[in-house]
Amino acid sequence: MNNPKTDFKIEKIEEEIILPYNIKYQKIKGATKTNYEGTVAGNKMGEANISNDMIDVNKYYSQNIVALTIPHNLDLKFKQVFKNKNSSWEREHLDILAEEYEQETGEEVIAVINDDFFDIYRIFPFPGQPDGLVIQNQNNYKTKSYGNHMSGNLGVDLNNNFVSFSLEESDNLFEKLPKIDILSPNIIKSFVITSVNEKPKQGEIALYFGLPGDDQKVKPKEIEGKGKLYSVKGLILPNGKNDFYGKGKITKSTSSSLKEDIFFLDSLSKHFNNFIKEGDLVRVQYNLKEEFKDYYAFFGYKGIVLKNGEFTEMDGNFKIRHPRTIIGIKENKDVVLVVVDGRRPEQGSYGVNGLEMAAIMKNFGCVNAYNFDGGGSSALVIKEKNKFVLKNRPCEGPRKVINALVVTKKVLK
Repeated sequence: MNNPKTDFKIEKIEEEIILPYNIKYQKIKGATKTNYEGTVAGNKMGEANISNDMIDVNKYYSQNIVALTIPHNLDLKFKQVFKNKNSSWEREHLDILAEEYEQETGEEVIAVINDDFFDIYRIFPFPGQPDGLVIQNQNNYKTKSYGNHMSGNLGVDLNNNFVSFSLEESDNLFEKLPKIDILSPNIIKSFVITSVNEKPKQGEIALYFGLPGDDQKVKPKEIEGKGKLYSVKGLILPNGKNDFYGKGKITKSTSSSLKEDIFFLDSLSKHFNNFIKEGDLVRVQYNLKEEFKDYYAFFGYKGIVLKNGEFTEMDGNFKIRHPRTIIGIKENKDVVLVVVDGRRPEQGSYGVNGLEMAAIMKNFGCVNAYNFDGGGSSALVIKEKNKFVLKNRPCEGPRKVINALVVTKKVLK
């Protein structure tokens, strides 16, 4: 369509709550009208089937929206939360992810919203992983972007500036070789790893880890160390050939068999051999390049909804109305998180297409906005009276997701 148009109107603010740091939560009853071609998605059961009903360009469709407007404040942080168990990516409900993050870090979560697309059908060799980058509290759990649901990654720096990195730019954020950090629990010494799944040269350290095959399993493999061989057992995320995170203790091993829960360090470095000892806690990861060290979190997205205040034509299903999760940034650096319910016309929730998403985010004053995972994953949870409360009505009921964005405040005393 040569001249796409849309209109969004707010009919009623059904609920408004002021959270800590003057964060404003709103539940909005609204309506959208658009000539942007496409269909109404879903049916009365909330499934993702695409109907044959074309959008009526002369009709307003009701929308149920929940939103958070977050003033720019350096005491607030935007973190990615997720769950790893037995060296795998695990799905979990938003409230549980938030509760477990609080328990682990001592930070207090104000709100949580679903984030990235993920391997929902578990088809990758290392299954279930999120599509985008995963960094949390200086741990680089995933440093490459995979899947068909990616446009880029949204990074946030120490000044809470949000910056979009394309997939090509995202691949250039990290060092080419991983490092090993000796922890106690903070870093007390670091060493560069010079080869991955290849034997080291004199003075070097090599990393060996198992990659899952097409059957999603790591086949045991004997390692012939060229130097001194160290076994590490713990959390191991072999996301890809050059995308690995491992953290565990140096352990005695009577076997040199590489397994899904063990990785090895092969050292011809006298300095490393003299420093390391059994029982040491170590971490192996790919680190951000020096010029990107200020970025403390990343969030994968598909589709730029607004760029410099204007709608951008997006690839994918953005001509179809679906439930949506959107993050927007204002000129003054305020952040707006929005969930639009959909696939439930009997509840007045039709969902929105790309142009309607842009109209809603412009209404909130955003100049840039990005599309997070939508559909059955779209959900917003806030903390009310020390309890996490789901504020929207997901079309399939609360769904377990692979990761989420949490808004946190100062560390609890």
